[in-house]
Amino acid sequence: MRRSPSCRTMAEFISAFHKTHNNEGGYKLHKVKDDAGGWTFAGIAYNYHPDWPGWKAVFAGDRGPRVIALVADFYRAEYWNRISGDKILSQRKADRMYDFAVNAGWRTAARYAQRCAGVKEDGRIGLMSLNAINGMNDRLFLALFKLLRVEHRLRTIERRSSQKKFVTGWLRRDLQGMKYLFSQSH
Repeated sequence: MRRSPSCRTMAEFISAFHKTHNNEGGYKLHKVKDDAGGWTFAGIAYNYHPDWPGWKAVFAGDRGPRVIALVADFYRAEYWNRISGDKILSQRKADRMYDFAVNAGWRTAARYAQRCAGVKEDGRIGLMSLNAINGMNDRLFLALFKLLRVEHRLRTIERRSSQKKFVTGWLRRDLQGMKYLFSQSH
């Protein structure tokens, strides 16, 4: 029996959040030379998000449940919701789009997803984009999206050579899940 589209399971934020959070270094406060974000906690860069309500607690050394909840709330609002993660049918597609949104910006992730799906690249995931993304074969979408991510990294280091030191980590992150693309079981 075929399920109606309204009965389909949508991607889940918490799954994507935990996968990406591992790439973002956990709940540590750190500052990396040449990283334009400055002080960073759980992947949240102070220079880009100075108004995040968790900074005062983090700089005071708090890593408790309240701060952890603020981190999750931030990621849901700033990245997941902006790529319409709850409306993407494939958890794999949502995971990769979300991860790239966190790392390169939600508009960039949205434009690349739109390019993969063959729709207008306006950087906003609306109904037309969702239908096209949801209608694409997972493997094809993910392969194209991975290639665009790698191309993005190359352009980044061409523009700013100081970013070369991050390329190995970026590529490792971008190419996660390659086994899935070549497996016969899915």
